[in-house]
Amino acid sequence: MEFFRTTQLNEQTFTEMWVSRLKKSLRLEENTMPPAEVAIALSAYHEFDFSKLKHRNDLFDAEQLVYLKDPSLHFLAVDRGYLRKITRSPLKAEFTKYPLRFCKMPLAWKAY
Repeated sequence: MEFFRTTQLNEQTFTEMWVSRLKKSLRLEENTMPPAEVAIALSAYHEFDFSKLKHRNDLFDAEQLVYLKDPSLHFLAVDRGYLRKITRSPLKAEFTKYPLRFCKMPLAWKAY
């Protein structure tokens, strides 16, 4: 707690703490990739998490962004929340805003 009283939380400090938490949660503590490289590789997730310092209700949403590292996945959203908060990441191109009216329509699935 003393750390937060005496240290200003800037993006570099946040990144170091964020990567440490991420490595611990994934049991990758032995991974030696520098925090800056991890932040670049998971740039959408990092940027969104950093923006949560002002919007704490986005915690669950941010956890989904780690999947954007997989190039075979695409992210559908019904609002612009993600798109407003992720502005610098090249992974932003993996987002599609999906009109809410289509979410209310029944889907007809066809087996192939």
